[in-house]
Amino acid sequence: MSALAMILTAAMVVPGDGLEKVSGEMEQRLDLSGEWFGTRDDGCVASDILLLPGRGTVCVGGCGVADLFVCFDRGHGVADVKWGSEKFLGIYRQQGDSIIICFRAPSRGRPTAFRSGDDRILFTLHRIKSSK
Repeated sequence: MSALAMILTAAMVVPGDGLEKVSGEMEQRLDLSGEWFGTRDDGCVASDILLLPGRGTVCVGGCGVADLFVCFDRGHGVADVKWGSEKFLGIYRQQGDSIIICFRAPSRGRPTAFRSGDDRILFTLHRIKSSK
């Protein structure tokens, strides 16, 4: 096998490096572009939140200062989350202009279900349509 063929074969089996799975099906990727509004629930307290591009999260109702919120898509519904200075392991499910993101501290492991409590934080968000 030529060196070029070996490189191309290896590149096809590395997960998450391209938009296509090896089977050729397109994998949906996380899209948090634009503004989002929804709820944040940690099992004890639920509040409305707003995600603004480049500004992070804002709790509606004055519950805190905006913290930068970034999701690093790992593919197949798995994401790593950075919220302020904290890092989390998460999962997500996106359908069009709606998304659910569940995450918690790495020491607790990645969540396996979309629900709050047990140190899990659940964001349920809907994209705000532009009035343009």
